[in-house]
Amino acid sequence: MRVLGLIRVLSTNDAELLNRHGRLLDEFFGDPELTVVSRCIEGHPDGLWNSAGERKALPKIVRLGQEMARGDGATALLVSCVADPGVPELRETVEVPVIGAGSASAATALALGQSVGALSIVPGVLPPISNVLGKHLVGWEVPVGVKTTLDLMSKGGKERFVEAGERLKGQAAEVILLACTGFSTVRIAPFLEKRLGLPVVDPVISAGLAAYYAMVGNR
Repeated sequence: MRVLGLIRVLSTNDAELLNRHGRLLDEFFGDPELTVVSRCIEGHPDGLWNSAGERKALPKIVRLGQEMARGDGATALLVSCVADPGVPELRETVEVPVIGAGSASAATALALGQSVGALSIVPGVLPPISNVLGKHLVGWEVPVGVKTTLDLMSKGGKERFVEAGERLKGQAAEVILLACTGFSTVRIAPFLEKRLGLPVVDPVISAGLAAYYAMVGNR
């Protein structure tokens, strides 16, 4: 049995919301030998959307990852946040592979095209993504009116995603990277692919691919 420990940085008591990323991976892989265990840190009901929040959350993420590796029997950990908070620190303290959604999804995007445009909820380019993409990152856009992951679930928000994606196309993007795991929560990637006519990289699925490979290896 393979156990993937999925760390949510959005604090919630809603079991359906908590497990949404895990169900996405279950559906994508369809592997009866894979179990995704989702847990979240405490005290961040709006998720992580600025550097101050990330600093406060970092020790909580590390502590939770350690608990999941030891207590839940996780054979790999996935930090479901494109800022990759706590990933370097966890790698120093646990013996299982640790995957960050940011660096993993950026690597997937680069594999699909040489010019990548990113959609995010924060205006500043996140280091885990820019470090991987470098000059291949041609644009960074935030949909109008979106400030936190909860805004992604608002009514009528889909057209804002399309408008931001069109701006990235205008900057010669060949691939669209969804630089927020909240985009995975609302499963916007298939909709955007159809509307924009470009590959759209879902951060949770692409990070899950890396985590799955880390667990299975070259078997």
